[in-house]
Amino acid sequence: MNLEVQRGTLLADQAHGWGQLVHAASGVGRVQTTTAHWVLPAARALWVPPHERPQLHCVTALSLRTLYFAPHALPDLPVRCTVLTLSPLLKDLVLATAGRAPLEDGPHQEGRLLSVLRDELSAAPREPLALPMPRGSAARRLANRILGEPGARRSIDEWCKGCGASRRTLERRFREETGTSLGEWLRQARLQHAVVGLTEGRSVTQVAEEVGYSSASAFVQAFRLAYGTTPGRWVSPMLARGAEPR
Repeated sequence: MNLEVQRGTLLADQAHGWGQLVHAASGVGRVQTTTAHWVLPAARALWVPPHERPQLHCVTALSLRTLYFAPHALPDLPVRCTVLTLSPLLKDLVLATAGRAPLEDGPHQEGRLLSVLRDELSAAPREPLALPMPRGSAARRLANRILGEPGARRSIDEWCKGCGASRRTLERRFREETGTSLGEWLRQARLQHAVVGLTEGRSVTQVAEEVGYSSASAFVQAFRLAYGTTPGRWVSPMLARGAEPR
């Protein structure tokens, strides 16, 4: 499927039990399920297994290319949504096959193409862009508050105030329900929001300020620890003019 989508559009799941690979040729989106949030940046792709029912919010205008896989012809990928980096070959394969009927094994060209696609997808690097969501009402309320204002410079006590549980209880629930501490979850939420800003073309200095870091250098260090590279190097494949953010 090839789809041009306006900024602000909310797309519900249309796979109806098929696996799908959603490639953002341009633009940036946010993907949400009941268990986690992801960012879908340009030049990346989101793998959605058959049982997941995601919603895609178009942060900017999006140019989407979607492949559908029959349940018995799935690539060797995780059983939850995963953001992948596309190699030049894999990107060309996605662009060449988007819009076809769901891909299935067979003796002809489509079967051979599917075999190559599955091999390339299985080897594609996975991006650490998942933000697990807590299940309990108080912890969920706090998570949504943070996601609504990821750059607010508040202490943990200030974030927890008015959420219906004590800081100690909320910290325990975040660790139990997301597998990470509240402080680490807050850092991940800020960096996920930073990916959106970088993809939209804002400078490292601007994005660092937007997500609550005291300096660009502190932001770059946190970004490198989370994603293994600097913000400029991470986002440079997405930039149409080939220029790296300052």
